[in-house]
Amino acid sequence: MTGPMVYKWFDRFDEEGPSGLYDRDRDGRPKKITEEVEAEIERLLEGDPTDEGDNATRWTTDRVAEHLDQELGANVHPETVRDALDRLEYSWTRPRRELPPTDPEAYRKRLAAIVEAVAEADEETSVLVEDETILGTVSSPSAHVATCWGTAGRMGA
Repeated sequence: MTGPMVYKWFDRFDEEGPSGLYDRDRDGRPKKITEEVEAEIERLLEGDPTDEGDNATRWTTDRVAEHLDQELGANVHPETVRDALDRLEYSWTRPRRELPPTDPEAYRKRLAAIVEAVAEADEETSVLVEDETILGTVSSPSAHVATCWGTAGRMGA
């Protein structure tokens, strides 16, 4: 410790007593992740990278950091993005696949229309059936589901 620094502490003690020896708040470096940047991160993760013109299927911290730099001029390291995601309660997770909810009334109407169309078909009409749920892909243990950033309690793909 230098001589001037010692005298500074003596002066503070003389002026303020023992409380003058405690550290004081300092301004420090300004935050790179402002509220505006956090809002943009949340907006990005609610959407898809293709919505932003990126040819990717999911957001990574590198991709988010690059987007923030290009769009907001916020030059942040991917690790800083990861820290912000922790504060926003996002985690790197593997979502569960699930079928979308259906409207029971719409289902009944669609089923009635199909039954009516099949009943009215003549003998020369072929009736083809297609499985739109792709259950093999959804339920297959070998089906790959990529990891992505998601909020706690929201696991659906």
